[in-house]
Amino acid sequence: MIKATDLGVYFKLRKSSQKRLRGLLGNGSKADTFWALKGLNFELPHGEILGVVGNNGAGKSTLLRVIAGVYLPDQGSLEVEGTISPLLSLGTGFKMDLSGIENIYLNAAIMGFTREEVAAAFDDIISFSELGNFIYQPVKNYSSGMRARLGFSIASFLKR
Repeated sequence: MIKATDLGVYFKLRKSSQKRLRGLLGNGSKADTFWALKGLNFELPHGEILGVVGNNGAGKSTLLRVIAGVYLPDQGSLEVEGTISPLLSLGTGFKMDLSGIENIYLNAAIMGFTREEVAAAFDDIISFSELGNFIYQPVKNYSSGMRARLGFSIASFLKR
């Protein structure tokens, strides 16, 4: 279960950022802090999945980092019960010269899975990634979306 109550996180801006932000907001604005999240309220029951969608700069990554415990809230509260699996950087650790298949085994080994455990989930990982024959190509030839799909597939089917 995840419950956010009046959740807020802000960042102190450097002088150069303050100047740019004042230009966007008008000269009368005092821009020494930027609220990435402010007044956020939601409750996610146990067993549910949260997908965060929004424009660039909307606070998606900040929210995920707060849930993962990387950032602490500056206002409000966040309760997290149970185990969460934040996917903050899908595809982190991929070796670009290796194929998608080779990267599945490499990532699994880094996460401590045996070849047998990977083999049991292998077809599901490939199918869910929807990469088709690109799974045989080096990851350096993938789009960022393709890398994200492969990373998400690995994380979805290889978990403890």
